[in-house]
This record gives sequence, structure tokens and C-alpha cells, in this order.
Amino acid sequence: MENKDKIKQVSKKRKKTPRKYLHRERLERKDDYMKYWRVIRYYILKKYKLSTSELDMMMFLYSEKYFNREKFDEFDNLLSWDEKRFSQLITKKWIEIFRKKAGDKATIYRLSNKGSLVISDMYKRLNGEAISETKANPIMVRNSNTPYTNKIYSNMIKKMNKFAREERIQVERNGYVNQIKNKNE
Repeated sequence: MENKDKIKQVSKKRKKTPRKYLHRERLERKDDYMKYWRVIRYYILKKYKLSTSELDMMMFLYSEKYFNREKFDEFDNLLSWDEKRFSQLITKKWIEIFRKKAGDKATIYRLSNKGSLVISDMYKRLNGEAISETKANPIMVRNSNTPYTNKIYSNMIKKMNKFAREERIQVERNGYVNQIKNKNE
């Protein structure tokens, strides 16, 4: 009985104080790339007819510049198991031979121009370049066989493009205002 009374006393003594929230302006983030990553990845996969693991591999190889089979396998171990991935990337011309095997020197590969363009395109989109809203974009094509997912992603692409336009306008306005301030000083 005594324990219950003590618990009641303690709970009665404790008063709930209202939390004070600090009102702060949102800090500008220098590198805020990943907000629309999922939409951009879906677009790149559909546009270039890639699998997720192929895109992941090409992103890794993009920074490697030149690589051998051993380096390829190092990252390939992180992806879902597919022993044909290397040969498929060569067949589809995403990677190419830079130097053939000569004596004890291993074959050296590199991401092809075609592969480099895919990754460059992806980085442009991450940096705010708009994705086409025309029928040239495979996600925007609507017919009876179009998956519902494409409709959802096409709506998000429109919102993403609108957001990017507004951001560019804001940056341009801020730049113009700063120029005027500098002239007046």
C-alpha cells in the first residue's frame, strides 16, 4: 500500500511543462541531392533500359575510370548474384576494353562513352536539370499497357520540375538583389 501511495504522490508532484520550440529558419543545405533520387533513378532505369544493379555498377565504375576484372568483382560482390553481369555490360556496350591482355598484364576496361553519358545524365538531373515531360520520356507515354507506377512517377516528375524552376528563379532573384546591394554600397 505504501508503494502505491508514493507513486501517486510522485506523479502528482510532476507537472507537465509546455515545451518551448525554437523557431529557426531552415538552413540552406549545400549538397541536397537525394530528395528526388528515387524519381531520377526510375527515370534513368526506364530511359536506358537498365536494371538497378547495372546502374549501381556503372556508378561505381564511373569514378574508377580504368579497372580490371578484379576491381569489377570487388563491387559486384555487394550486388545480387549474377555471374553474367560483366559479360552483359560488355555485350550491351556499357563497358569496353581499354587495353587487351598482354603477357602477364591483365586486361584493362573502362566505362564506355555510352555508359559515361548515362551517369552524367543522372548527375545533371540530381543537380536540378529538368526531366522531359514530353512523350520522348518513356515514363510519360500513356496507353492501355502503361503501368500505374508510371503515372505516379510522371506526376512526381512534374512536381520536381516545378520545384527546380522555382529554385532557379529564387537563386536568380537573390543574385540580382545582391548585385543591386553591391552597387548601392
